Amino acid sequence: MDKYLYNKLRRLHRPGRGKQMKAEILQEFLVKALTERPKDLEAEFKVCHGVAVRAKHKLESLNLTTREQIESLTPRELHQKWYAKSNKELKADKNQPYLQPDYARMQDLYITYRKNAKTRSDRKTAPNRSLIIDEGYFSEENLKKAQEQGYSLYSKSHVYKEWSVYAKKDVDPEYRKQHELGAAAELDFNGPTIAYTDSEGNQKQATVVGLALPASSKFEARAINSQKLEDVIPALIDMFKSLGGVTKTIVVDNFKGAVTSPSLYGGTINKTFDCFCRSLGIEAVTCRPYRPTDKGCIEAHMKIVSNKIIAKAKLYESINGKRFTCLKDVDDFVKAECVNINNTAIRGLNLTRNQRFEEEKAYLKQPNRWDFKLVNAFNIRVPFTCNLLIENHLYSVDSRWCNVTLTVELHQSCVKIYHLNQLLVVYKRKDNEPGLSTQPFYTTDKYLSYAIFEPEQKPFLLEWAEHIGIHVKQLCMRIYSGSSTIGQKNRLIHKLLTLPKANKDNYGFLDTVAEDYLCQTESAGIGKVINQYNELQLPSTGTNNDIYNDDNYLKIIKDVLFDKSEAPIWPKGELVVKPSTGSNEKNYYLNGLDYMQQKYASIRTQICNLNSTVECA
Repeated sequence: MDKYLYNKLRRLHRPGRGKQMKAEILQEFLVKALTERPKDLEAEFKVCHGVAVRAKHKLESLNLTTREQIESLTPRELHQKWYAKSNKELKADKNQPYLQPDYARMQDLYITYRKNAKTRSDRKTAPNRSLIIDEGYFSEENLKKAQEQGYSLYSKSHVYKEWSVYAKKDVDPEYRKQHELGAAAELDFNGPTIAYTDSEGNQKQATVVGLALPASSKFEARAINSQKLEDVIPALIDMFKSLGGVTKTIVVDNFKGAVTSPSLYGGTINKTFDCFCRSLGIEAVTCRPYRPTDKGCIEAHMKIVSNKIIAKAKLYESINGKRFTCLKDVDDFVKAECVNINNTAIRGLNLTRNQRFEEEKAYLKQPNRWDFKLVNAFNIRVPFTCNLLIENHLYSVDSRWCNVTLTVELHQSCVKIYHLNQLLVVYKRKDNEPGLSTQPFYTTDKYLSYAIFEPEQKPFLLEWAEHIGIHVKQLCMRIYSGSSTIGQKNRLIHKLLTLPKANKDNYGFLDTVAEDYLCQTESAGIGKVINQYNELQLPSTGTNNDIYNDDNYLKIIKDVLFDKSEAPIWPKGELVVKPSTGSNEKNYYLNGLDYMQQKYASIRTQICNLNSTVECA
């Protein structure tokens, strides 16, 4: 036999009539329930397992724990006592009054508990409506009062339903969150889109992006093509302009254009969006995933966008039988609807959003500039050389940032390097140009001795070579036509041009040696020219060249490396380079023993005079 049918027949043929046993059978059943197991009671009296299990517990609650107590009652008295209902389950007569619940007090308790629940754990453990009904309405005091004064109690479900009706009555709105004026703006996108047809007849969808100020509920929205930054940033600037300023922070949803990796403890902001916020003086704050209450104001306004703006746009399409013809038409439509929303009174306040915004408008701040162009921003870890390779060019940073992650922004004409939103250095952008861009004290002299030959300086060195002699210039041209790197070529030519040591009297000798080398048919290295010139053993004294010399060369090339000039150019007039005296007061201890003796000579003299005075005394 089917198990379901068997259980049904067993319930129909169990002792008693309907849901209650006969009085005589009940007395016998309860007597045996004191000593026998539920399994035996099931088999003997054909009752359900739950009835057999609960029988013993109910006997304890009725204080019938012995056979004598059960048999002292007549079967009828025992039957009435066993099936008697509790005060909670009593159904009063139609003419019997009900004890009315205090809904106002219960609602105040519920709201108070919810307000004080600051953390997620507190909200989980806060008393719910069911517990407040049990402790408030079905309390011992109310039960005693109902029994003494002849009142009946409503059922729990009835109290719950009436409480819900009371809570939904028109009451004054209460804003639990207090927002600082001009402190924050919330950004979000609407899910439903608005269809339009472009000039080529293609059907496209426009997304609505909204910006709301929680303190005043001021709302602005724009229609854009997508959620990419090239579409979002111009719309965001336009919305802030219409507000008349920017807030301190902007709370963004975790859309991919602005947030690279969302997190419960603060997501990672896209470097390009972070650069945009920094240019306007705004701090970007991310929301926690799946926590819409973090930006509850804009979420409420997005619901208004769906119900008012987008629904109205679809109605416009169905009535007129045509769609918007371009994105600008959609944007104008959205702007006009935002004006209507801001001029509508807020329910319960009798104030419009524009009226509330008049107070907050004074707290908005003006950015340094409104124009912003998208830049490529990324993070890079500083190597041990402290030189960052960006677009085939080296940019140097201070040695203290070694092995630290920095942020690089590639602008159209410059490269900006940041650490935690603090600007460290700005360089001119030199894509695909070999060499190094650095600042004073960023790069050691040892490394600079190699880096000075990396920048492009062919016209610069050829002008120096031409000043020495025509054959020297031809020899330099032959070196440049070789297959070695540009740095090696510049270093070799510099070594050749500094052989006379800026002595004009020796220029002719070097030019003659270069001419002999060029006339040779056999292949010989440039080292042969240097050796032949050194074998002449020419005097180092003579007429010095104040322009074309090694000191000026190093100074001009360093200006190029330090971004003080774009290209190396020889000065047109006489340039006197003052030799270093080594008297830098900041690092005087590095200038040797002679300088220390000279610096403290006067002190030594005073001490000697004092000693002689003491000896005489």
